[in-house]
Amino acid sequence: MFEGKNKSVYIHGFTQYYVKVKTFWNPDLVNTKHKIIVDEIDMDGLGKIDFI
Repeated sequence: MFEGKNKSVYIHGFTQYYVKVKTFWNPDLVNTKHKIIVDEIDMDGLGKIDFI
């Protein structure tokens, strides 16, 4: 689920196992759930994702 306000160029969320992930900001993603694949772990320790 993606949460929050636009504090940077990314929106952050959590997987079902509470792994924190990020993707580029899109206001349509706020408070929504999506199927994703975690591509890599970024330098800040967050998963960068692709949507399924």
